[in-house]
Amino acid sequence: FLYREDYYNKDTPEQNVAECIVAKNRHGETGTVKLQWLPQFTTFADREWRHDEG
Repeated sequence: FLYREDYYNKDTPEQNVAECIVAKNRHGETGTVKLQWLPQFTTFADREWRHDEG
C-alpha cells in the first residue's frame, strides 16, 4: 500500500513523504519503508539518509 499523510492532512510537518506498506509477503518480511514523493515527476525516490558522527 502507498500512503501519504500530507494528502489527507495539509498541516503535517513532513511534506512529500510517502510510506510503502508491505502488509503481506508470502516468504518474506512485512513492514514499512519511507520514500520521498516527487510530485513534479509523479514518482517516488529513496529518502536521503544522514548519519551524524558524535
